[in-house]
Amino acid sequence: MPSKLLQLEVLSDQEERFAARRLSGLLSQMLTSKIQLSSNNIDYVLVSELYSYLLDYCHQMGFLPHSVKLSEIIVYYSDVSTHSNYRELYILPNGSLFISEQLVFQQLLNEILNVGGLSGLTFILLHEISHIAKKHIRQNLRETCNYGDIRKQFFLFQSEYIGFDALFMDYYSNTRYSLNQEFEADLFALKIMKENGQFKDFNSDIYKKVLLAVSKENKIQDDVLKCKQLLQLKQNYLKQIEDMSKQSPVNTFSQADKVHSLIKNLQEKIKALRLKYQNKEYEEKQERRILKEQRDYEIYDQMPYKYNTKCFSLKERHPISKVRFENANKYISNELNKSDHQEKAAESDLLSLQLKNIVNIWEQKNSRVWIWKYQQTINQI
Repeated sequence: MPSKLLQLEVLSDQEERFAARRLSGLLSQMLTSKIQLSSNNIDYVLVSELYSYLLDYCHQMGFLPHSVKLSEIIVYYSDVSTHSNYRELYILPNGSLFISEQLVFQQLLNEILNVGGLSGLTFILLHEISHIAKKHIRQNLRETCNYGDIRKQFFLFQSEYIGFDALFMDYYSNTRYSLNQEFEADLFALKIMKENGQFKDFNSDIYKKVLLAVSKENKIQDDVLKCKQLLQLKQNYLKQIEDMSKQSPVNTFSQADKVHSLIKNLQEKIKALRLKYQNKEYEEKQERRILKEQRDYEIYDQMPYKYNTKCFSLKERHPISKVRFENANKYISNELNKSDHQEKAAESDLLSLQLKNIVNIWEQKNSRVWIWKYQQTINQI
């Protein structure tokens, strides 16, 4: 009897779709103040066309239920000053796709396209679709939370109680996958690419580069620039003191020795004061950090629900290991790039038309000539 209870799904497909639709609307409202790519932008068109093609292909081949459909795509720029995580890429169970990146540096979408091209972006999108198809988020909820707690939380979420929107948003946009789930998603994505047969340029090198591009940490180089500026100011200050000592009328060696000794004493005093200030600042930071952790734990322990207090980066949510690399590379070399003459599944005319449109957009992006000629060919058919 207990073994059967362990197999119970914490949420049904219908309940998960309801939660995803509601979370999609909430996220859309939250991101209205952000800078978003317009529907005329070539990057947005490329992502939307490719994502729509992959969903339609998975539906036709039976890899994905039709409930996961093209509902919403948002590509936006995060505000670094208020968000610690500005590189995001996740798909909700209803098919809503969210991508975020920094406005100037470390652009996630273009970085994937630069290192992996169209096949690299295809693999990343299929990898995220695989997590939805394999129901990995529900597996994690079943393993980390009690069945009764999730059912109670979903009832309160459904009844619009305050705080439970953020809880389920954390479940679906800030989840950490295991290494086995990541490898399973990789194989699922590679299997779809093999069945499709249109992305033959994908190889082990692109696979490695794309994963490394996605797993870059969210680090900003402002601290390095500030350190360089402070170092330059210190050097200018010491140089001014030396210039003043050279310009001063010194006639005897004793007077010159006095000036140099004063400079040396001044430098030592500045160094001692700076070290003392740094130690004091470090101790204060440690005290504040300990107090904050204690306060956060007390608040977290008193809550009627539990959620991640940390905003995980893409690297933390999608861990990489040597075993994952090696097993995926074996599949790529033995199966994906094998020149066999097996007949591929026939695509519909609509899918073929979508693929031609995607290739055309990709060629225009590579040629850096983009004139708005995009037409909704799907609606015309």
